[in-house]
Amino acid sequence: MPKVVSRSIVCTDTRDREEYEGGTPLYVYHCVCGHLAMILDSVMDKLPLRRHDNARVADVARNTYKVYCESNGVVFIKRPEGIEKQYRQKCTQCGLNLFYRHSDDERVTFIFDQALVKSGEKPVNAQATPAVDESSLPSKKRKVMMTKHTQNSGKFSTVTVSTIDEEEEELEAQEIADSYASNAILIHKQITRTDEGQKRYAGQRAIEDYVKAKKQKGTLIDKIT
Repeated sequence: MPKVVSRSIVCTDTRDREEYEGGTPLYVYHCVCGHLAMILDSVMDKLPLRRHDNARVADVARNTYKVYCESNGVVFIKRPEGIEKQYRQKCTQCGLNLFYRHSDDERVTFIFDQALVKSGEKPVNAQATPAVDESSLPSKKRKVMMTKHTQNSGKFSTVTVSTIDEEEEELEAQEIADSYASNAILIHKQITRTDEGQKRYAGQRAIEDYVKAKKQKGTLIDKIT
């Protein structure tokens, strides 16, 4: 029975590339001291506002978020409708209270008013400095290129998808081009040095041959004697 040999070929083509827009954007918030405090899938101003203390409300049922803090004990606050129990959480760097919950395992997190600052912005009480309004500038959209690698093996085929940031791809291409240019310069210098060495060697040989020929010149009588 003849042996069946299967082979696999990995093919990559730029036609398999397509732009990946990504999912919901994430927003990074810091404590007023600059330490990372929260990553949220929504702008802070769009979260529900609690009327008692103007705290923003983040609920896992409607939002995706992650907080970076540590426990700061329990505080009891008197409200018109009764006593409120708050499990407070503080910044891991400066100790400022950032969040609180009504129970230790509560799925709703309250964010203290003006406790967090969006990444790239300054705190409300910070002194303003002249700066360029980035909102008036055209935004540069970062593209993510997705490449599909198709592998055929007999009757079956698999597709592997890999992504690469277009800026990273351009940077890598630039590095390759720079490396190629550097190698070309080195090779050119080496060839030039080799040619010069060969020319010097040929000139030296010509001089030696000329001197040797001069020594051999004379009359027939001189050669016999």
